Amino acid sequence: MKQKNIFKKLLTLVLLLVASTTGAWADDTEVTINFGSTEGYWAAHNDASYTDSDSRTWTRTFSAGGKSSYSTNYSQFGNASNTCTDLEFIATAGEDMTLTAFSVTMSGASGGSSPTTGTIYLYKKSGDTETQLATASVSGTDNVICSITSNQAFSSTDELEVKYIGTNKAIRVSKLTYSYTTGGGSSVTAPTFNVASGAVTAGTTVSLTQATADEIRYTTDGTAPTTTTGTVYSTPIAITKPVTIKAIAVEGGVASSVATATYTISVTTPTITGGANVTITGDEGCTFYYTTAVGDNVPENPNNNSTEYTAPFTPADGTKIKAIAYDAYGNKSDVTTVFTFKYMPLNPKNINSNYYVKVTDASTLENGDAILIVCEEHNSAMSTTQNTNNRSDASVSIASGVIQSPSASVQKIVLVKKTEKISDADTDVFYFYTGAAGYLYAAASGSNYLRTAVLPSEDARATIEISGGDAAILFTGSNSRNDLRHNNPSHIFSCYASTATQDKVQIYKEVLASVDVTDAKYATYVTAYDVDFAASTGVTAYKVTGANGKIELEEVDAAPKGTPLVIAAEENTYVLNVAASTPAAVAGNLLKAADGTQTGNGDGNFYVLGKDSHGKVGFGPLGDGVTLAVGKAYIDGTEVTAKGFLPFVIGDEENETTSINSIENGESRIENYDYFNLSGQRVGKGYKGIVVVNGKKFVRK
Repeated sequence: MKQKNIFKKLLTLVLLLVASTTGAWADDTEVTINFGSTEGYWAAHNDASYTDSDSRTWTRTFSAGGKSSYSTNYSQFGNASNTCTDLEFIATAGEDMTLTAFSVTMSGASGGSSPTTGTIYLYKKSGDTETQLATASVSGTDNVICSITSNQAFSSTDELEVKYIGTNKAIRVSKLTYSYTTGGGSSVTAPTFNVASGAVTAGTTVSLTQATADEIRYTTDGTAPTTTTGTVYSTPIAITKPVTIKAIAVEGGVASSVATATYTISVTTPTITGGANVTITGDEGCTFYYTTAVGDNVPENPNNNSTEYTAPFTPADGTKIKAIAYDAYGNKSDVTTVFTFKYMPLNPKNINSNYYVKVTDASTLENGDAILIVCEEHNSAMSTTQNTNNRSDASVSIASGVIQSPSASVQKIVLVKKTEKISDADTDVFYFYTGAAGYLYAAASGSNYLRTAVLPSEDARATIEISGGDAAILFTGSNSRNDLRHNNPSHIFSCYASTATQDKVQIYKEVLASVDVTDAKYATYVTAYDVDFAASTGVTAYKVTGANGKIELEEVDAAPKGTPLVIAAEENTYVLNVAASTPAAVAGNLLKAADGTQTGNGDGNFYVLGKDSHGKVGFGPLGDGVTLAVGKAYIDGTEVTAKGFLPFVIGDEENETTSINSIENGESRIENYDYFNLSGQRVGKGYKGIVVVNGKKFVRK
């Protein structure tokens, strides 16, 4: 019996050859079905069944794809654009018989950049049990013959199954040929395996059973056992290497058909985790080996002669690592690869002010900056929740380009930028470090477009450009979806094609809130975070107190977030130091923090810091109809009235205070004070000599 098969390249196909049904096997008969001829015309045109020259009805099924043209040489199923998958033929014996020979000839369709690849299988099917009789691998354009030539016993209900499973493109079937005799078929049932063919862990034991057999014989060298050859089965077989086991049952010197199971060994690919300290983990009992390379170099694939992993280690900056696992029997896993830094992130600033301002110039972003990725249009920020294929959003409050104290559900990201160039790929790119979960990256395939990995992959590099306040964050991997955007209907942050119409994003950077002091040399300030004033250069902070009808300033060394104070300093902008721990609340402070609802009524309901017409700084009534801005500080007028206090001027010596009636602060108006001589008489503004103004002595020349 001769067979030929042609296989070329394929695009995505999988074929199954099945036949079913009726008719009996004839004595000493050989039957050939030539597909593509008139005899095999049905196969190319999706007919449900075909009756061969021996009056046997064959039924064909396939799971997907179409058929195409046929010729006198073959019948083709599927093509480059319409792939056929899982093609089968099955026939029933119909009576006890012995199959003496069987072959199938197949080939792959031509065209494309890769050959059709797949496997042909021949099975004896008894109820739910399949016994593999033969197999052949199909690749390229050569005809492939899958055949059996030894006698195989079939009962009347047993089926002969031909199956092809491929990976791409189309498949061409040339012919089927089978020979058989009726009568004399073995009635001995073949043994069964308690573990089905497939991948198993080394050390798995396989049992063979057949309830009525005198003995079971098996082989592991690929040959078929007989009544006198092979190993007599007595105990379960340990699978320590890839192996094919063939077994028969023997009763009264009569052998069953051969039952076959093929096992491969599964060793889990190791996992590499960590940053400064790298760990390699995997299946228990395995030994791990690794190789490394720095920069543009690529590590060699490791084997059991490479460096053995015994404990966490610190890689060089910019290291690539490959690792492999070997089990106790010498079976190996696939190789895993990661790209890592020695220090991740590099030099984080750890400001912890929880005060974020909008970034309008990408060049101001630096290594170690903490940022929030925001969608201003919907008052949303990227959250800490990682979904299957994206990040959820969380609500934030944005006021005048500032976000203060976002909730714990908002993702704080630390920017990592290579301080030393390892390769061209490191130029002008950032990595987005999220903490213990690792780094954001644009996933390469499927529906996973934005993921998190402990170590940064090649797809974790991103460029940042800012125009008009909007940030273009583009991951630099080879993915089609690499543009980080916000999707409002789904309330997610994810990566899309560069032409995506989803919401644009903005970047807010964590900074130390600054305080501006004018030439007045005094300012009010509500702390945006816990502040250590004693460690802050150039400024002195005071709370406002009062007793016995007198208002005073009392120095404060530190204050918790939200404390209203008076700041004394030379004209400049000052950044204040964050306190190492939360300071105690400032007690006895008359100052309050404005929340945007304080509006002056002209009668001193609120007192604010400002200057009078003579340049004196102090607290006076907030102008009628003027609303105090959030972040400003004030004195409640009802409190000072109840205590008998008056508005005051900050004096020149040890912050001595004297009363004033109103101030000029840009928000309220001042009336000029009267001038008096030393006798208490009112004098004109042009008077020369010593005068008393608002309780203070001045020399007028």
